[in-house]
Amino acid sequence: MKNLMLKEANIQLYARELMGTDRTTEVINIYEVPEFDEYALTWNTAPAVVEKAGTVSYQRTGHATVMNLDIAPFINQKLASGAKLDKLYLP
Repeated sequence: MKNLMLKEANIQLYARELMGTDRTTEVINIYEVPEFDEYALTWNTAPAVVEKAGTVSYQRTGHATVMNLDIAPFINQKLASGAKLDKLYLP
């Protein structure tokens, strides 16, 4: 398939208020990571980050917030280069 392009790819996140910080803005990143065994995953065996796939920021308002993290540009870059897309990781 030549010139394949994704129009939209969003990951919807729901965040509740975080405790113990004075920051008014939070930033959430999602990363591509290589294949790993999720059943054997520990802090010490976590896969290395390959590339940032997307980022979203939101204002801390004291109540729940819904955010859309757009990863279409990342996937389109992978499609254009013919590179394999590994798993995505949200720390």
